[in-house]
Amino acid sequence: MSNKNKKQKRFSSINKHKRDGRMLRSMPADMKVDLIDWERDLMPEHIWIDLLAEEYKDKPWHKIYEHFLDELDAVGKGIHLFGLISDFGLIPEDARKKFALSKQELIYEAFYKPIGGILSLYPDSPASWMILDEHKQADNINFETELARLANSLKRLIKAKDLYAGHIRMMPFTRAIKHGLVKIPLDEKEIDMLTRYPTGCSEEERYSIQQHARVIMNSQYMINDIYQKKVWPKYFWRHNYNLVPCHPVKKSLDSGDDIDVGKMKSLQERIWTNCIRMMKYLDKIAQQYKYDLFDPFKDEILLGLFSRVVRLYISFAANPFLWNRDLSGLMLRCIGETTILFFYFANKATDEEFRNFKNYSQGKDKLLMLHLQDTLLYGKSLDGKNIDQIAQDIGGGLIAEMMPIDLKGWTTKNIRDLALETGLERIYRWVIDPCSSELHGSWSSLQKSNLVICAQILHRFHKVPKFFEPPIRLLTLYVAKEIYLQAKENGVNKLGFPEPNETLDEIEEIKAAYDKVVKDYQETNV
Repeated sequence: MSNKNKKQKRFSSINKHKRDGRMLRSMPADMKVDLIDWERDLMPEHIWIDLLAEEYKDKPWHKIYEHFLDELDAVGKGIHLFGLISDFGLIPEDARKKFALSKQELIYEAFYKPIGGILSLYPDSPASWMILDEHKQADNINFETELARLANSLKRLIKAKDLYAGHIRMMPFTRAIKHGLVKIPLDEKEIDMLTRYPTGCSEEERYSIQQHARVIMNSQYMINDIYQKKVWPKYFWRHNYNLVPCHPVKKSLDSGDDIDVGKMKSLQERIWTNCIRMMKYLDKIAQQYKYDLFDPFKDEILLGLFSRVVRLYISFAANPFLWNRDLSGLMLRCIGETTILFFYFANKATDEEFRNFKNYSQGKDKLLMLHLQDTLLYGKSLDGKNIDQIAQDIGGGLIAEMMPIDLKGWTTKNIRDLALETGLERIYRWVIDPCSSELHGSWSSLQKSNLVICAQILHRFHKVPKFFEPPIRLLTLYVAKEIYLQAKENGVNKLGFPEPNETLDEIEEIKAAYDKVVKDYQETNV
């Protein structure tokens, strides 16, 4: 495939990022970009415009919008309003009283009918001065009805870039043009589209002019202090918690691999057949491996690491409760890291590193022993051993007494270094690094495995804690098996492991999960 036909990358490559201390940045550190959060910061600002459009959808509502804001501009003495909720707080106190007395009917028709009942639930809103007692007494406000109307408004607005929401966002843009606030010059084509907007424009043209309007208005929001303070959005979202309860969904919205009960039993049986073959293979290695009985600790480290890979794989593959996102990540992290260590000790490690590996672990055992003796009141370790038993495991009382404690580690290299040295960078980048999220409980893991969405739109779809089983990922079983097979080949090629008597079966459902990933990648990048 020629470079000309290759799909361009959507994001800056890693080698395009610059190192800034512990950060990798795609832009200079001093280049501050304030991203606008439509849903959080600006959507609540547009609800009057949306509700006005909904109230008078069969009429030229934009004329009501223009007339109402023109009247407010007239009393605002140089203040230009876009029709956002925060704007209504700009009107001076003395002008508010005058406007409320002289324009009661206009306030009712243009403001109270669309949004007055809703904003009566928000007594500290910037527009509360237009919720007149006369209007509240004349209309009975139904709490549930008003909240439902508000929820529907947010549902319409939340699709920020569709034609409807884009049209609502166009209204403030028309005010900016009217008041000469648009500093970016428009070319003839854009001016022509604006004069024909909306009914005289094609759908493509409407999308184009709406996008242009958003860019210009975003600059207005960023330079205007009243929007940057976010007083109304903060109050709106936080006050909503007092108005409606949370509505958590039952499980994660992430999709996984669906397997019915009947197929699950068959899948487990086929996986267990492979597990038995791996156990038999480990026994064969134990019988046929050529040990150095004078100084066996190197062999013990190497065989111990491979045996750990086998045990971790079997424990993982044989237990469907470990196939979900977070627990599979924990298991893959352990399998992957153990395999990298196995490769390193089989191919790269010096005699000193072998000794350090063993001594470091025994030093940690001694540290626990001393903690049990000096500070901990439990008397025994988590595996039930007292200080004398731990000392015996280290090598006896005198050896335990003389054993140094290394507080830093058996090597100055980290797991990434070891992976790169042994050619296992793919395991590190695809498994070790991302699965560290599960090991350490980072935000990426928490939001997908420990929190669910609150379906209440007035709560901005925030996340709440809930116990649920995250969806299973058969791809993780494929990756675990491939890591094991790499470890096995390394043992055969570098350590003289015998070949297994039986190869592992390819399990159709698990292979299909991997094939789907490959197919999706190829379709995306062709």
